[in-house]
Amino acid sequence: MSKNNSLYIYNRRLFLRKNQHKLAELLTFVDFAEGLTIGFIEVNSNEEANCIIEDLMNNPRCQNIQFIVLNIDDSKVRFLLDEILDYLSKNPPLEDKKQVLIIKGLENSIGLNDYPPILQNLNFVRDAFTYDVPYPILFCLPNDTITRFARFAPDFWAWKSGIFKFESLPEEKNIDRKFLTIDRVIERDKVSETQERVDLLTRLFTEYSAEENIPMMVTTLQQLGVAHYRREELQEAEEFLLEALNLSNQIASLEPTKVATLEILGDVYRKGKKYEEAETIYQQVLNFYSKQKYPQKWAKIQNSLGNVYLNKNQGSKADNLEEAIAAYEKSLAVYTRDAFPEDWAMTQNNLGIAYRNRIRGERADNLEAAIKAYEKSLAVYTRDAFPEDWAMTQNNLGIAYRNRIQGKKGDNLEEAIAAYEKSLAVYTRDTFPEDWAMTQNNLGIAYQYRIRGERADNLEEAIAAYEKSLEVYTRDAFPEDWAATKNNLGTAYRNRIRGERANNLEVAISCYQQALNIRSLKSFPLDWADTQYNLGNAYRQRLIGDQTKNLDQAITCYENVLKVYTGKTFPDYWAQIKYNLGNSYRQRFQLLNNSEDIKQAILAYQQAKAIFEKTADADLIFDSYYQLGRTLFEGGYYREAIQHLETCSQTYRKSKDVPHLAPILFELARVYHRISRLEKARLNFKDSLRLFRRLGDEENTYSVMVALSNLEIQTGKIEQAYDHLKEAQTYYQTHPNPQRLYEINHLLQYYN
Repeated sequence: MSKNNSLYIYNRRLFLRKNQHKLAELLTFVDFAEGLTIGFIEVNSNEEANCIIEDLMNNPRCQNIQFIVLNIDDSKVRFLLDEILDYLSKNPPLEDKKQVLIIKGLENSIGLNDYPPILQNLNFVRDAFTYDVPYPILFCLPNDTITRFARFAPDFWAWKSGIFKFESLPEEKNIDRKFLTIDRVIERDKVSETQERVDLLTRLFTEYSAEENIPMMVTTLQQLGVAHYRREELQEAEEFLLEALNLSNQIASLEPTKVATLEILGDVYRKGKKYEEAETIYQQVLNFYSKQKYPQKWAKIQNSLGNVYLNKNQGSKADNLEEAIAAYEKSLAVYTRDAFPEDWAMTQNNLGIAYRNRIRGERADNLEAAIKAYEKSLAVYTRDAFPEDWAMTQNNLGIAYRNRIQGKKGDNLEEAIAAYEKSLAVYTRDTFPEDWAMTQNNLGIAYQYRIRGERADNLEEAIAAYEKSLEVYTRDAFPEDWAATKNNLGTAYRNRIRGERANNLEVAISCYQQALNIRSLKSFPLDWADTQYNLGNAYRQRLIGDQTKNLDQAITCYENVLKVYTGKTFPDYWAQIKYNLGNSYRQRFQLLNNSEDIKQAILAYQQAKAIFEKTADADLIFDSYYQLGRTLFEGGYYREAIQHLETCSQTYRKSKDVPHLAPILFELARVYHRISRLEKARLNFKDSLRLFRRLGDEENTYSVMVALSNLEIQTGKIEQAYDHLKEAQTYYQTHPNPQRLYEINHLLQYYN
């Protein structure tokens, strides 16, 4: 699972605290930069970039600065200067403020081509920037894109005045099931029933009973069952249908009526979420309705059986979804577009839901299959001909685009939002309140993920949509949907930028706890586990209360999740949870210095590493390697730390993976230094320093340099240490880091 496909949640305060020195450097740059001055902000996600930008905008030192933020997320942009000038012509800068231009999203245009056209043009028109854009410019880009920038636009790159590398919070990785979308299968039987007809059938049954007319009694009981089913009075429907079945067993000639009654009973069980009972009934019906003799009936039951497997909680979810797909495919063998267009469209929609939720196969391929099925359905389900079914399929299509892996994520989310808004054009609150609430929930999820626009605005849109949904989804009327939406609302508040962070987290915790009142381990195991995971993340981030107790709560939540997400059934999710559990134990060890915590952290990282190594995600693998090495070191397991880090270094040397090798060597040097294997430490410090220099990573270069100078003083290499300390001192005087500068000055005093 790659970073692009995984959802990382950043604790804003912890992120800013972790990078406070880098923010101080960035503020100094913004303060003193005049005219065209170029800087690069290295970040790993759009959320991080938004966090940094908002902090700059809200900083008192920047009250006289106008930050002009351009989000260039169109991959086809080739002429950046034209884009900037076009924006400035439509949005003239304020005359009484200094302007600073911030450019985001350029990685989409730079891409992976051999010679990106946008960089080729930037290099060519570099000089025009000095008079066309006479402002400081900050580019927010990930590391690999900055590397490509330097390579393919060397002339423009040469004008840079600073690179500000921000460190992520790796422990904030979340499972993909955090947001609970709500979709619906489409079924044909939408007829309502009047009380007058129920009363009439009741009188008829009384008359037939007096006459002991069993065939008519069976027929009337069956019709009473249908009437109550259509009125969604499922308990009454079940009772009448079971009575009809008992009577029909008395007369052999009533076999066809018995089968029809069984079919309706199956529908009642399915609608009442008694899926195992419904499956048993439908299989009995299929023994009578063969494809050869009754193709339409057979196809209808196959579709209904598919709906059962789609929603069934008992047994293996992966197996159930494969059964659902097989049933829908069987149904479509009869329900062709030409012969049964409406039934074909209905089954295509349902097939799309099964593929969207499918566990087996490639996730990206499954989502493409889902989108294809929904689009087929919409070829028949037009707004004019089938407005309600069109709206439902648009909602389901929106969910597929929201989760889509292929294509640009930003484009997919815009497609999702557009689909939901189309759905809401039909699903109004007055006419279709339940469907309106469902689509509002899903729209909230799309805004929460949205890349385009301002992150803070998108989260407010998400919260507003969830709260609209909850106007209809009350706990009493729709307990499951209420719980799903409460879970989603909690996640929106946990990520919220506006308002007080501490208060937002308390709201998030409350929402998750309310959701868990409905989502029990017994009734909704997967949903219970997802909400437990989210609650664990909220407790880990919590700012109110005792930090140790909050970590205790987080660990309890994560361990609850592992009761459902086992390594055998959900290995990727299990590994992510183990990784976060390792982070929690390590944090608690740092607070309490309890040896049992560090042992638990080491075990959790080792278990996560074993799964991550089977993926193709180099960053996840590195994170597990790096955190395990650091934890072994912090716990005093020096021999194991050295063995682990040496193995990692050999792996990265063999693959020539310099960005991952450099920090591993730095950690290895620190361990060797701790146990006084000084020559080994010196060699690893030197190698790490050389690699960080090659990468242009100044922050880590000078961190290694200070550590190396400590070792050189210890081994009597006084002149080398002095040279390194003076070089590092010069760097930190222009890149403020008070703690590091104090350390350097303290060491230099021995030379006076």
